[in-house]
Amino acid sequence: MIIEATKFNDLDEKRKENIEIRCRAKNVIYEAKKVIEEVTGKITGKEKWALKETLDRLEGALNGSNAKTVKDYVEMLVEHTNGMTMKVKRVSQARTLASAVEKGLGDKASSEERREIAETIKRLEETPYRHTEKEMNKLKEMITLLEARQ
Repeated sequence: MIIEATKFNDLDEKRKENIEIRCRAKNVIYEAKKVIEEVTGKITGKEKWALKETLDRLEGALNGSNAKTVKDYVEMLVEHTNGMTMKVKRVSQARTLASAVEKGLGDKASSEERREIAETIKRLEETPYRHTEKEMNKLKEMITLLEARQ
């Protein structure tokens, strides 16, 4: 009986893994839909389309039987949702920093410097999430230099 039972260990393990992947996929889909609602209006249309496209592909993969495909789309969707969330946080942080500079420096910042800060924030909003850290660092550097002049 033990020998007979061990014959099916591999099959049972694959079924268990398949069920776990599908459960994770459903959780990721739920979270992604929440993120889409939260970031709508805060990301570009192209980014929103890419997020929805990946979500749709994952939902389609759930109807199939290929666990590897489901797992791949889960990873892609997690990356996209985390990236979008991070981008929205960075844009918010950039606006907060710009507001603090405006209040703290008052007339000491030239109109050119203020324009440059505003343009950096605009680029940050339009930049794909993978590149927002670079724009955020530029903004922080500008603000540090302005504050050092004070």
